[in-house]
This record gives sequence, C-alpha cells and structure tokens, in this order.
Amino acid sequence: MTFFNFSYLPKGYFSFVANAPASLLIIICGCMLIKAPMLQAQRPDSIPENVWTALQEEYEEVGDFVDSFAFVKKNERFGYVDMEGNLVKPIEFERATSFSHGLALVLQNEQYGYLDTSMNFAIELQFNYAEPFHDSIAIVQKGVKYGIISPALDTVLPIIYDRISGFREGLALVRKGDLYGYVNLKGEFAIPLQYYYAASFSQGLATVKVDRKWGYIDTTGKVIIDADFDFAYSFIDGMARIRQKRKYGYIDLNGNIVIEPKYQNLSSFIEDLAVVQIDDLYGYMDREGNVVISAEYEVALPFNEGIAAVHKDFKWGMVNAKGEMVVPLEYERVGNLRNGLAKVRKSKKWGFINKNNEPIIPIEYDALTAFREGLIEAERGGRWGYLDTAGQMVIGFQYDETTGFHYGLARVRKGGYWGAIDKTGKPVIPFVYEALSDFNYGLARVQKEGKFGFIDKFGRPVIDPIYEDAGYFYNGLVKVKKDNLYGFVDLQGKTVIDFLYEDASIFIEGLAKVKSNNKWGFITPAGEEVISFKYDAVSDFTEGLAKAARKNKWGFIDKNGETVIPFKYTRIESFRDGEARVYRGKKCFYIDRSGNKIKNCQ
Repeated sequence: MTFFNFSYLPKGYFSFVANAPASLLIIICGCMLIKAPMLQAQRPDSIPENVWTALQEEYEEVGDFVDSFAFVKKNERFGYVDMEGNLVKPIEFERATSFSHGLALVLQNEQYGYLDTSMNFAIELQFNYAEPFHDSIAIVQKGVKYGIISPALDTVLPIIYDRISGFREGLALVRKGDLYGYVNLKGEFAIPLQYYYAASFSQGLATVKVDRKWGYIDTTGKVIIDADFDFAYSFIDGMARIRQKRKYGYIDLNGNIVIEPKYQNLSSFIEDLAVVQIDDLYGYMDREGNVVISAEYEVALPFNEGIAAVHKDFKWGMVNAKGEMVVPLEYERVGNLRNGLAKVRKSKKWGFINKNNEPIIPIEYDALTAFREGLIEAERGGRWGYLDTAGQMVIGFQYDETTGFHYGLARVRKGGYWGAIDKTGKPVIPFVYEALSDFNYGLARVQKEGKFGFIDKFGRPVIDPIYEDAGYFYNGLVKVKKDNLYGFVDLQGKTVIDFLYEDASIFIEGLAKVKSNNKWGFITPAGEEVISFKYDAVSDFTEGLAKAARKNKWGFIDKNGETVIPFKYTRIESFRDGEARVYRGKKCFYIDRSGNKIKNCQ
C-alpha cells in the first residue's frame, strides 16, 4: 500500500507499516539514520556508588536491580550480579531480562527458560520463544505453537495456537488456523475464534474482518462500529483511518465520519498533521479535516520536531506547521530533522543544517554517514575522518575506509590494512589485517596473510589466524576451514567438531547443515550426525522443518530426517507462520505443515 510518491527517492528511503499493532506510521529516512542511545539503569539507593561505578566500568550494560539481582552484559553475553557487585550467574546467556514475579527470562542455545532468585532454573530451557512474566502469566512458543504459562509452569492456555500477541487492555489476540479471537489473563476465550483477521485492542476497540469488510468490536465482542469498510486501522487519539472505495478518511470512536473518505492517500497523524494526497500531489491535513498546507508537493514526509521535508520541482526544502517554507527548495536531498539537525546535499556536497537553514556542519563533504556515539564519518577527496556534532574535525582525513563507533571503537582501513581506533584516533588494534569484522561475543574475525582467526577488543589474538576460511560465532561456535574441510571451534579456539565437511552453516534450531561426499545432512552442536548425507541441497530449519532436494525435486523434512512433505515440487520456500509457498511447474500455491493446499498464490 503506497502513501507517497517514491519516484524521487532512493530504494529503501522510507517504508510505511500499514497495520502495525498500534497503527503507527514509521518513517525510515535514508539520509540520516541515528542509532538510539542505549538506556542504562539508574543506581538504586541501596547500591553503594563505588559498587555501581565498578559495575559500569566492568560491563557494557547493567539492568535494573529487582529482587536483589540485575543482569549484566559483557562481550554480547549476559549474566547476573548481586547488590554487592558479585557475579552470581556466569556470563553465558544470549539474552537475559530483569526479574519479574521472582523469575528472569534467559536465552541459551536458542532455547528460553526462567531462572529463580537462587539462580537455578525454575523452568528449564525448552521454549523457542518466550516473554517475561507480567500479571503472573507469560506467552511462550514451543516448536511452532504458542501458549500461555504461569510461574509454576501451569498451562494457562495450551500450546496449540499459531500466534498469540501481547496483552493489550486485558486481552491478547490469538490465531488458530485462519481464525482470530481474544483471550483474557486467565487464558479464557473472552471472544471466540471467529474472525478472518483482527488487530489488538486500542482505546477499547479492535478492528476485525467479517467476510470481506472491516468493523470494530469492544472487549466483550459486541459490534460497536459495523463492518462497512474496505479496510480499517486501529484507533489512535480517538481517531481511526478507514478506506472505502479506494479512498481514505477518518472516523471517531462512535463510528462517525470526521474526515470524509475521499482522498487518494492519507497517512497517520504525526504531530497533529497527516500527509494527504490530492490529484497526485501532497500536502498536510489537520485533525478536523482541513487541508492546512496545500497539496502542491511531489513528495511530502511526515512532521518531525515541528518541521517536514517536502519535494517540488526537483528540489527539497522544509515547511513548518503553518506551511511556511523555513528551508528553501534548494537542496538535492533533505533528511528528516533529528535532534535539531537535518542532513542535506547541495551541489553534490553533504552537510547538516538546523531548522533555520543555518549550516551546522558545512555543506562541503563528499559523503557523510550517521552519528554514532557522538561522531560521524565524513569523506573529502577520497579520504575519511570523523566530525563531532558541532562539525569540528576530531579525527583527520587519513583513512581509506571507516565504520561507525561501537563501544568506543571504530574499524578503519589505512594503506590497505584494517585496524581499530578509539575516539581520539589512537590505534587500539594495529593496522596489520587484510580484513577485520565487527565484534561478536567479544571477538572480531581477522584475516592476516590470507588466513583467518579471531582477536579480542584489545587486539590480542584469541584464535590464531591459521584457517583458510571462518564464519561468525553463533551460539558460541564458529565454522572454520582447514585443509579444505570445515569443522567447528569454540570461543577459546578449541576444536569441538572435527574437520570432516566440504561445507557447513551455523546452528539453527539446534542443527547445522553440513556437506560430505557432495551430499547434505545435519549435525548437532556435539557433532552427532542426526540426518544422514543423502540430499542434493537443504536449507536451515525453520519452524521445525527444512527444505530438502533429491533428484531435482523439493520437499520438507523434520529434525529426525523424516520426510514430512514429499519430494514433488520444482521450487519451495521455507515455512512462515505455518504456511509455505510451493511451485509445481508453473502452478504456485501455499501448503500447510501437512502438505495440504491452502490457497493459490496471488
């Protein structure tokens, strides 16, 4: 569903999420992406300042102290500390949360479970997905099905459903097969499975699809607004966007039309203004339906910080909420305002301006990226350096290639070799590597003299560069190649799975696909070959099934290597939400996990 003219924008300039749970319009500006700062917990009064300071220095992240414990993060892994700063649960989890109802959710080896305050598993690692406990219940996924459990592991709602949303206004949206309904906090169906499509509740109402039309129900299931719309969105601030006969408008909570559905396109309201399309041009409308900024632009972006970027006659500028042109139509590109700054291009040069069109960073650079940790990469004359938010040069133009700062380090290339620098430009990792990756699990993959290994954040070798190829760590293991065969090593470089395979992948859903004698099979993290080598091609497992090919035909196998869906298709796609697209010759349709046809491809 398109809401703006994309012809003047690069691919991926922004996207519209048509029916997110809260019907939010999300704008992603290709000109300037700003990484949100990481939120650090505040020091509790019960934690001495010296303990808190030591925790901040030791760990990348410290969570909130709840039930006398907080999670901590180091080298992309999590553990737990007590109120004296002692590490009481090792740094071994891929994810961890604060305690809630006496339990903390953790992820290890792609399985979720819950720790109690004795740091033992009250609920063992067993779920493919899980949420922290709220109101004494948690949504969990096992295999491809969802359910709801209590802290005592009692089943509040059986794990038999295809999807369960988070609770909103006391109800969670549930899907089983093609039908949607709603359950309450007790796991009881407050509204039965009966709708072909539905959204979560917002402001006391939920939009539901009945036959081919959309309407609204309340939390008892009573129809409040009849299903008269071709499409309907969730309510925000007392108004919901609707579509009738390919035209857009708005209704209030009583179903009264407040903006007539007569517009080609109409966005969500952001800062009390919506982008409206009239006769293929764009302007802005207020909540009363008045076009307050005339539809005269080829492209109009939503307001942000009181300013919106607009495009007309091949030039970009910015207007305020009164429609006044505060930034003239003189730029080749303008990004949305962020923290008072907008990235612009003029005469093929880049810089930053404020909302008064005053240059903050001079428009003189060949390229600018995005601010990360207070610094931005800038290019001039084929060389890269770093500027601060005031446009001051912090690290001079001396690098062939740069990356953004992450935890105080940036990877840079100089003289054909990669290294890493701190925010003063001081080398932390020497320029001796042909390749240097991002850090993962506290390690970075490096290439030196054609061989691969891994170093830590201080540049110290952890796994010597002796391998012909190396992947990236996932669940504590990485595939590496030696003497033309692949095996797996752990974070210390210890060989866990011998070098036996012609090719290999990462472990997904507990199994990795590997190739031997030109055939594919699967192994466990312990190296056990659980699915024999008899397939011409396979995919990673998704929702418990993997694509597999034999004699130019495709089918699906389970984790026991059993054929679940026969090898009779010319092409197939992986399962998603219990459905997979398949092809037999020129015919395209969807099947369920039993191989039954559901519907034709559109």
